[in-house]
Amino acid sequence: MNKKTSNMLKLLEEYFMPEEESEEESSSEEDFALKESGGDTQSYMSVQALNSMMEHSEMLLDMIDADTPLPDWVEYKLAQSSGMLTAVLEYMKHGAQVSKKASPRNFQKSLFADLRTYFQDKGSLEGKNKIVFLNDTEDLFEFIVEPSGYVKVLVNHHLFLEDTFMLSRMAMQEIKRQINDHVYGF
Repeated sequence: MNKKTSNMLKLLEEYFMPEEESEEESSSEEDFALKESGGDTQSYMSVQALNSMMEHSEMLLDMIDADTPLPDWVEYKLAQSSGMLTAVLEYMKHGAQVSKKASPRNFQKSLFADLRTYFQDKGSLEGKNKIVFLNDTEDLFEFIVEPSGYVKVLVNHHLFLEDTFMLSRMAMQEIKRQINDHVYGF
């Protein structure tokens, strides 16, 4: 087993195979999980899906390196999958705290503020859910951000990202990763 596989297994064990808990701690976490899941606290299918993702990831890592040319749709699907897995990890780590602290309006305001900072405040708000930036080389960056966490990013009218995030910092991290090569002239 290589180091990446070992680290991934440790991470999965940490979040899905917790140490022994007292009956009181366990019931409060189960109550939260029951409420959040709509009534289903079994995770058999989730564990199966995680094992499948781990196997497929290992196979892909054996086939792909940093210099492997990939079609845009493949890169998009990998980025989308990574974002979804990160969202689940963040939920598992901070779910109860996030759902109590974060408000939809704060998500949108915070992401707009981060975008303005990233683009050196060269943007304009178009309506209540859209912000647009134009760099010095006439590249158009459009961000549609819903209070629910839905984010859609277009660069020169081409879709670069469409996903839903729990935290604005997770959205900003993925936005930076997706469009970083296109951000120049700011």
